[in-house]
Amino acid sequence: MIRTSLLTFALSISLCAACSTARSIDHARNDAAGTYAVNINSATAEELKELPGIGETLAARIVSFRQVNGPFRRVEHLMLVDGISEKKFRTVRSLIRAQ
Repeated sequence: MIRTSLLTFALSISLCAACSTARSIDHARNDAAGTYAVNINSATAEELKELPGIGETLAARIVSFRQVNGPFRRVEHLMLVDGISEKKFRTVRSLIRAQ
């Protein structure tokens, strides 16, 4: 009885860890591979901060820019946001989409 309970408990922990890992992997994939990418038109500031080189200030500027000017038509338009240089854009290009 105890052995069965321990086995069930261990199996449930393994399954939870596998689910967590799968979500992390999906989140890290990029649009070039036809998988998950951050939509710069609907992402929250918290989601934008997960992008490399995008901190709290830049994330807030992106959201503010979007509210004032409407959605980004192309991902390259992200460079219109103050603080997004061409170099920074190249860093996040494969991780974003404008849809």
